[in-house]
Amino acid sequence: MPGKNEESEMLLNSTDLKRRIAKLEDALANSRQTEEELRASEERYYNLFNGANDLIHLIDPTGKFLAVNRKWLDVLEYVQEEVTALHVSDIFRDDQIHKIRERLEIVSRGETVDFETVFISRSGKEIYVEGYGSGILKDGVFNSAVGIFRDITEHKHAQDALRASEEKHRMFFESAPIGIIHYNDKGIVTDTNDIAIHTFGSTREQLLGLDINDLPNKEFLKEINKTLNGERGYFEGLYTSFTGSKEARIKSDWIPIFVEGKVTGGVGIVTDITEQIKLETQLRQAQKMESIGRLAGGVAHDFNNMLGVILGHTEMALVQMDPSNPLHNNLTEIRIAAERSADLTRQLLAFARKQTIAPRLLDLNRTVDGMLRMLRRLIGENIDLIFLPGTDLWPIKMDPVQIDQILANLCVNSRDSINGVGKITIQTENAITDEAYCTGHPGFVPGEYVLMTVSDNGCGMDNETRRNLFEPFFTTKNVGEGTGLGLATLYGIVKQNNGFIDVYSEPDYGAVFKIYLPRHTTGTIPIHKEVTVESVRGGQETILLVEDEVSILQLIMILLEHQGYTVMGASTPREALSIAKAHQGEINLLITDVVMPEMNGSELARKILTLYPNLKLLFMSGYTANAIAHHGVLEEGVLFIQKPFRNLDLAAKVREVLDS
Repeated sequence: MPGKNEESEMLLNSTDLKRRIAKLEDALANSRQTEEELRASEERYYNLFNGANDLIHLIDPTGKFLAVNRKWLDVLEYVQEEVTALHVSDIFRDDQIHKIRERLEIVSRGETVDFETVFISRSGKEIYVEGYGSGILKDGVFNSAVGIFRDITEHKHAQDALRASEEKHRMFFESAPIGIIHYNDKGIVTDTNDIAIHTFGSTREQLLGLDINDLPNKEFLKEINKTLNGERGYFEGLYTSFTGSKEARIKSDWIPIFVEGKVTGGVGIVTDITEQIKLETQLRQAQKMESIGRLAGGVAHDFNNMLGVILGHTEMALVQMDPSNPLHNNLTEIRIAAERSADLTRQLLAFARKQTIAPRLLDLNRTVDGMLRMLRRLIGENIDLIFLPGTDLWPIKMDPVQIDQILANLCVNSRDSINGVGKITIQTENAITDEAYCTGHPGFVPGEYVLMTVSDNGCGMDNETRRNLFEPFFTTKNVGEGTGLGLATLYGIVKQNNGFIDVYSEPDYGAVFKIYLPRHTTGTIPIHKEVTVESVRGGQETILLVEDEVSILQLIMILLEHQGYTVMGASTPREALSIAKAHQGEINLLITDVVMPEMNGSELARKILTLYPNLKLLFMSGYTANAIAHHGVLEEGVLFIQKPFRNLDLAAKVREVLDS
């Protein structure tokens, strides 16, 4: 048996063994706990890493991928097995790759870099991301880098869409053909486009930040202020700019802007209608002219026929009557009154652009120079008439009688505007009008023109007079002193010749009339001298005369038979055709009215020409209704005499046609 000492030693050893075993058991328990905690920690890290809503990747210093999370795989469309073969440059858009080295250099120092970039998915889709990269150092040596990114593709697209929408809105705003102006609920202007700036005669600096209560037009302001109370405003009328440098007629709508039922400001839609009003005025003028033209055209035919009868018989009576007879003076007054009436009818026709004209190639300088003596007699000795001819003037194609009418009307008007001694200047020059000039002058057409300017130092005109200047029957003269057709006639003549007129005048500073006549550039035609003879040789030719007004027919037959001609008269086209078919022998000349029942003179002439190919033609009418002319301009080779005419003029014209 062991002794006490041995038992004690054995007991001690057993206790120590138990203690050691207990320690081992504790250590083992701690190890299991540590492993569980480590396993739990790793699981928690794994869940955080893969459950994150951001894209996370870990790369080595060379840029090879060490690990990526599930979000990264989902967004970039890769599977885990493919990642280890990728380099970081494989996921960047080409234009972003050059920045990788720069960012790796920064993170290699343990620093963090923030940036926004574009990844390319496996299928080639662009992924916009923002995030940061951070370096991981081990013992001071760059070991790896972590990148954490947020997918902002939808946000980026929304931003781009918003930016595109704003750009489109700005484009529409700036390019709109009307003025647009925005203001807030305090009445402060927050935005405006260029049209509005121009309409208001201001600058952008003047308008932006402007309190609308500082606008100079009170009626205008009242309508704008309605919008701040939630009402709609409207204004049409004259607007004067801040500096007073511009006065325009504007039309404007003012609309309140509501957000959640509360007024947050307003928008103004503004249009400068100054030019529109001018165009509407011109349209009304044209419509008036057309109406008067229809009236003049309808009346002219019968009225001129009656005047022709009066003139013809009066002249025949004067020839047969002894000048000492008391009735001779009475007949002379009748003739003068008839001629004045004929002039009035011609004025109406010229004003309505229904006057028949025979254009010729003209040197305007020579034409004006030939009128100066007559014009000086017309205006009197107290007014100095100056002519300043331009050099190398372009030719024009126009009836010289119309130049006479234009100058006579303008010079008489200038004479009447001058009180006492004065001056009238006529100037000619070549002129070219371009698009820019015509934009500011409605109705003007770009091109090459011969410009005739007539200016005076008379009393001038106010705005009201200028606006009505070319109105038919508008006159500033006393009752009985003017018909109001002078300038209306001028307007009609210029328009008939495809020209236009510019007028400048101010009270007490005279007036300037600029007449633009188109340059003639193609072909030439001979310039015939006017027939000015006191007596005309007759003849023995055969003439077929067609006139539906019997009194005119009889008068012309008497006149022509007195000249020695053989005259066959017909009052209708059908009767004329019957006479032509039945006649044995030659017919040398057909004189026919243009406007007749059954058929016009031109159609009748074509039919009779099939029977008499060598037949010569003379047309007569108060106006042509385009039967032998286009827009009142005679066709080449057409011979025409305007009703009413003097006996001597008809006799001379007949001889001219037969001898041509």
